[in-house]
Amino acid sequence: MRYIPLVASLLAGCAGLTAESLQRTDTAQVCYIAVTQPDNRALAEAELKRRNANCQDHTAEVRRMLEDDTRMKAEGMSSGMSRPSGMGMGGGMRGY
Repeated sequence: MRYIPLVASLLAGCAGLTAESLQRTDTAQVCYIAVTQPDNRALAEAELKRRNANCQDHTAEVRRMLEDDTRMKAEGMSSGMSRPSGMGMGGGMRGY
């Protein structure tokens, strides 16, 4: 579950994904990007090569991220449609 906020922020910032931003990203997350974002695959693979990293070493973590992503999409489809989007209704960072 700890990956959800980071993955969501990476996905939200896809347009701004750079080699420098990938250098600060966890190897499993770079593998996730390589698998799920065809437009950024070459960039992610270059970073993995620079690290001399193998995504097979992070299969369980990437699988967990994929499952979390699928679950988030399913929840958004089932219950998110009836909720207002954005921060409205006093939501957001409540309790922080």
